[in-house]
Amino acid sequence: MLQEQSRLASMGEMINNIAHQWRQPLAISNTIVSILKQKNKRGLLEKEYVDKKLNEIEIHNLYMSQTIEDFLSYFNPKKKKEEFNLGQIVDKSLLIVENLLQKQKIEVELFIPEDINLFGHKDEYMQVVLSLFTNAMQALQNTPSPKIIIKGSKDTHHTVFLVINDNAGGIPEEIINRVFEPYFTTKHQNQGTGLGLYISKMIIEKSMNGRLYVQNNHLGAKFTIAIENKDENGK
Repeated sequence: MLQEQSRLASMGEMINNIAHQWRQPLAISNTIVSILKQKNKRGLLEKEYVDKKLNEIEIHNLYMSQTIEDFLSYFNPKKKKEEFNLGQIVDKSLLIVENLLQKQKIEVELFIPEDINLFGHKDEYMQVVLSLFTNAMQALQNTPSPKIIIKGSKDTHHTVFLVINDNAGGIPEEIINRVFEPYFTTKHQNQGTGLGLYISKMIIEKSMNGRLYVQNNHLGAKFTIAIENKDENGK
């Protein structure tokens, strides 16, 4: 009975988090469709504009499809690790949320050397990066001159760091230690389930043997992913 309850709980977490991750691309795709409909009624559509918007919808649909694969992979004990480039993962993640960044007029400062590679579960890592981007964008909704600063680095012990820092003023000290708890959220239920950061921490710490933590600084909340970079031979 305990095993069955654990299995059902894991499935529930997976379904809730898929729903959490799908809300954003679905909202963007629906907005694009609405704009296309309005422009079509007014006879204002141009081929280049239509092609661009259809490509954006395709990107978000592919992301939603990949989300299913990512979470199924997470529960697969035979999943394989691979080498991937940190900058490429961040660039791909930024492309997915590009429309929302532009809509909120969020400035992005990016500082990632080209030669930083990681060995691990690439799709799961990207899922965490997207979750942290989403969290930052939601925190910045009422911030003047919103900004996200992204920095990548590695130390002499081959630990790779990715820091995502917003300028939203930080997380209240009375709740900062609770942000990774399951179902804990300060947002409206339509904006999140409280599982995004919890699943992210579980992926980094349980699946990739790394650390995910948050601190406040003079700008706002600073989330850090730290992973000791070892290949399949443990080197």
